Amino acid sequence: RYVISEVLRPWLPDHPEAGQVNLGLDAVLDTPVIVYTAHEDTAAGLFSTANRAALLTDPRIPAITDVGMQDDLVYIVCERTGGTPLSKMLAGGPLTVDQATAVVGEVATALTHADKRGLHHLMLGPESVAVTPEGEVIIRGVGIDAAVADAVEGLEIDMLTSSRAARRDALDIINIFYAAITGHWPDDHGRAGLPAAGRKNRRITPVGAFTNDLSDDLEVFLSGVVGGTDPGPRSPSEIVRYLGEWDTGLLTELPQLSRTESELFAESAGPTHPEPDEVAPEAS
Repeated sequence: RYVISEVLRPWLPDHPEAGQVNLGLDAVLDTPVIVYTAHEDTAAGLFSTANRAALLTDPRIPAITDVGMQDDLVYIVCERTGGTPLSKMLAGGPLTVDQATAVVGEVATALTHADKRGLHHLMLGPESVAVTPEGEVIIRGVGIDAAVADAVEGLEIDMLTSSRAARRDALDIINIFYAAITGHWPDDHGRAGLPAAGRKNRRITPVGAFTNDLSDDLEVFLSGVVGGTDPGPRSPSEIVRYLGEWDTGLLTELPQLSRTESELFAESAGPTHPEPDEVAPEAS
């Protein structure tokens, strides 16, 4: 039923043997799709996780239309959605505070809905998020990226409680907020082409070192969370409540790739991160 037209890339850039991402065509419906494939022996939990992820109906998360097995391969068929990855947008400079707030608000809302289904991203980065020309935010890899990376990256997903998984996603969302405002990734190495923020006085460089355009409260909050002096949010839903409201209409003003390039948005899952509790103590 699914005709593969192009192998886009390895699913995990550091572990090309784990699986791959392909462009394809649903020959029955005559619609373009993205087909993820992974070896069953290296992604043992992928089949069940993908079936659960297929139940998600949030418009910001590309729909999984089919999950199956052929020989020793698990395949996952997703709708092909356009959009420019946040990592590529930020290569041209940071977003305004209001635009960054809108992106983060949409990501946090989508992952709040996933959390209610017991699903988490766990590998969220600027390459996981895209914005369409219509200002719609897309989050790829919910549940399935971590399932593929579990064995080869030693994520130990089975050891994570739901609350700890939600907290990891929440702190990764804060990292994206920091990156969207500063154009830098808050660590010592960088990610998805974004330069590392580096450190000042042994802590991740405060947001205020890059911009003066945000409120004192937001600057203190973001700098405190990435610097480890503020325990930060415990779940994506706390971020939604913290932000209160945002204007997605501002996202139509963001720079876009060409239509052809944006239709192929299927960025690599980024590197894993330390456990959030190694960065900051869990809030009581």
